[in-house]
Amino acid sequence: GGPYPPPSRAPFRDAMAPSGDSETTRVVALWADTRGWKGRAGLSDASAGALREAISGADPGSVHVVVFGGARAVDDVPAGPTVWLAWGGEALMQTAAAHRLREGSA
Repeated sequence: GGPYPPPSRAPFRDAMAPSGDSETTRVVALWADTRGWKGRAGLSDASAGALREAISGADPGSVHVVVFGGARAVDDVPAGPTVWLAWGGEALMQTAAAHRLREGSA
């Protein structure tokens, strides 16, 4: 919400498109855009619940959570998965995070 729309999420999705490898890593993109009018620094209860649901049932060692937002959002990620902090959701950050994730988790 607010007067400025968030950046497109497509660059990350496109850069993470399956390449035919057989690795079974679960990647959860956590969009935590910094917005002054949100009235909070962390995730909403609904977002925190959706995150818990997205990572539940998976081997924690095979889950990677990419946080596109400030470092405070990392505190809202439950223990277990590997957390990557991309700091922002701009297209450049999305593409860089996807490339690094694909290299680093292989």
